[in-house]
Amino acid sequence: MTAPTASARGPALDWPSAVRPLRLDATGVVTNTTVTQATATSGDLVVFPDKRDPSAGYLVVPTTSTLNFTKGATVPNLTITAPGTDGKVDLLNQSAGSLHLIVDVYGYFQSE
Repeated sequence: MTAPTASARGPALDWPSAVRPLRLDATGVVTNTTVTQATATSGDLVVFPDKRDPSAGYLVVPTTSTLNFTKGATVPNLTITAPGTDGKVDLLNQSAGSLHLIVDVYGYFQSE
């Protein structure tokens, strides 16, 4: 799946949004997430479960990065992420520029 271009520090991309290749009972998803054509000198991408703070209504973003990149480089990383309660995984570009994302799904985990 090729995700839309992620804008600089814009809203997190909810994935999957239109297409749901995962089972609804998936407890984890294994992906190869690749950043390419980044315009910022350097930056990081965070892949994380879609979790909203119910009292504040905002997205809870982890403080660690999933993938670090530099301008013009193509950087892949294998990720294992639990989907949020809504079945979505978020991808957040924390750089000052834009980039392209490529997300390949390898598989998923589910409870017995």
